[in-house]
Amino acid sequence: MILPFIPEFVIITTSLVAEWSGCRASDNSACVFRWGGESKTASESTSAGQSKSSSDIKSADEPKPAAEPKSADESRSDGKSKQVDDSGSAGGIIRDALEAGTTVGHRFSEGLAAVWLIVCCILVTRGWTGLSSRLLLVFVLSVICAFAPYFGPMLSIDHLKNANCGVDKSGLPCRIYGSNLTDAAYGAVDLGEQILEGAGIVLAVFVSYLVLAIVMHVRASRRVAGPAH
Repeated sequence: MILPFIPEFVIITTSLVAEWSGCRASDNSACVFRWGGESKTASESTSAGQSKSSSDIKSADEPKPAAEPKSADESRSDGKSKQVDDSGSAGGIIRDALEAGTTVGHRFSEGLAAVWLIVCCILVTRGWTGLSSRLLLVFVLSVICAFAPYFGPMLSIDHLKNANCGVDKSGLPCRIYGSNLTDAAYGAVDLGEQILEGAGIVLAVFVSYLVLAIVMHVRASRRVAGPAH
């Protein structure tokens, strides 16, 4: 029942671990988890940069050989090599989870919502016998199914908004923990527009279960009352 919402759980958990490790969502440097040690923070990157600057200053007076002109292919290769692989960083994990959550939301609006809610209805029917308890649980699950898949991804990064990431319709870049989440963040914002399709599916399933549950309850009551007459 909770499988569709694992991406949001991953996002929140990753951000908590990152903050606990000393990283901040507004950092310009990547927050890389070093299992068995401390995470890489912006302050560490700054110190490394200062050390590099000092070494560059010391070597400034040394003669350097003239650089040979690079071909177009070599320049493109250098540009690719400068791209940082942040798949193991906090921002990279959050971006991947956000994209997964957005994909789940689109699948729910395409019909997965009906499958998920029907499975929940079956489990509730098997686990609870009272009509009121069944209807209450299915209603709560229906509300969750109608809203969470479409607004869950966006709300899961709401607490990570910072000066480098506004996450709105402005189209500005979004960087969280030093990683580029622009496409993933705006994809999560646009996902909210799918709620009409998803809510319609949920409403149809809930009304069908409501009618079926009442009919089953009435028949069961008649069977119990039958022998007494």
